[in-house]
Amino acid sequence: MNACVRETKLIAYFLDPLLIGEKDPWQLLSACEESCVLETLRHNKVGMRFRKKLELDSMLEVKVFHAFPRVQVFCDDIELKSKKDSIAFREIKRDFSENNIEFMLIKSDGSFPYESDNLDILIKPSMLRKVITLLKKAGYSELPIARERNKYLFRNTRTPEVLPLHIHTEVEWEERFLDSACLWNRSEGACNNGGFFVPSPEDCILITSAHLFFENHEVKIADLLKIASKFRNYSLDWDYMLGHAKRLHWNDAFCLAMLLVNLVHRDLCGKDMLQQNVLAKIEDTKPIHLAFFQGILRSFSSGCTPINIPYSVSVLFFLLRVLRESDLSLVQRFKHIGRVVSNVLRERIIRSEKLDSFEPLR
Repeated sequence: MNACVRETKLIAYFLDPLLIGEKDPWQLLSACEESCVLETLRHNKVGMRFRKKLELDSMLEVKVFHAFPRVQVFCDDIELKSKKDSIAFREIKRDFSENNIEFMLIKSDGSFPYESDNLDILIKPSMLRKVITLLKKAGYSELPIARERNKYLFRNTRTPEVLPLHIHTEVEWEERFLDSACLWNRSEGACNNGGFFVPSPEDCILITSAHLFFENHEVKIADLLKIASKFRNYSLDWDYMLGHAKRLHWNDAFCLAMLLVNLVHRDLCGKDMLQQNVLAKIEDTKPIHLAFFQGILRSFSSGCTPINIPYSVSVLFFLLRVLRESDLSLVQRFKHIGRVVSNVLRERIIRSEKLDSFEPLR
C-alpha cells in the first residue's frame, strides 16, 4: 500500500463528509492512478462508500467511471454483491425474528449492507444451538477449520460468496476485549433496516479499536471514518471507554490505538480528530507505557498511510493483557499465554491452506 500513498490520501479526503466541499472532487481524483485507486478501495474496505458518494453527483460519477473503467467494474461488482447480501440478510433476520433470537451486528455503525469479508453477528450463548439449527435449515454449513473460541464461521453451501456469517457468543480475538453484558445493555436498535441491534457509539469505538490493533494490525480508511463519525455525531462517554478497557486489561493498547487513529486522521485529512480535552484525558489515565506509546508514534510518523501496526507490537500488548488477568495465578497466566500462542500459530498454518470442504457443526 505504500506505493499508493497519494491515492489513499485523496480517497480519504474525498470520502470525508466535512472536507470534500473544500476542493473540487474531480481535481482530487483525476490525479490518481487507476490501479492504485482499485487497490486502495479494495484494501481499505471503502468501495461501497465510494460508489454511494459518486451517486450523489451524476456528472462526477460519469467522469470518474469514464477515466477509470476498471473502477466502475469493481463498484458494479460491489453493488451486485450488496444486493445479494441484502436479500440473504432479510431471510436471516426473518428466521431469527420468528424464533425470538436477538442479535447484534458488532461491526456495524447502524447500517447494512457494509463492506466486510463476513458479517459478524453477536448472539447470546444460550441461543447458539438454535441459531446453528436455523442456519443449517437455511442452507448454511460451518467451516470447522476456521473455528475459534466462541466464534463460528458459516457459509451458504449453494452460494458461498454470499453473506458469510461469523457467529460470536463473545467479542474477542483470542482474549475477551468487551464485556458482553455491558454491550447488550448499551446496545441500540438499528435505525434504517431494523430487526437487529448495533453497539453504542462508545462500544463501536472499543470494538473497532480492538479489531484494528489486535486482529488487523492496521488502521484502514473504513476504521478511520467509522471512529471519526462517532466523534462528530455523539457526545462520547470517555470515562466509560477508558474504564471498560482498563477493567479488561487493555487500556494502554486502547489509548495507543486512539492516538494512532488520530495520527492517520491528521495525515490524511490535515487536522486532528481528537480534541485537546480528549488528549488530556488519555494522558491523565497515565498508562504505564505512555512514554513507549509516544516513541512508537514518532516512529510511525513517516507520512506513509494507512499506518501498519507491527505484529510484534500487537503481540506485546496482547501478552501484557494476559499477564494482568487477575483471575489467574501467575503460573496459569504463563500457561495461558503458551496455549494462545500455540493456537495462533496453528490457525495461521491451517488458514493458509485451501478451504475446499465444509463440515457441519455437530
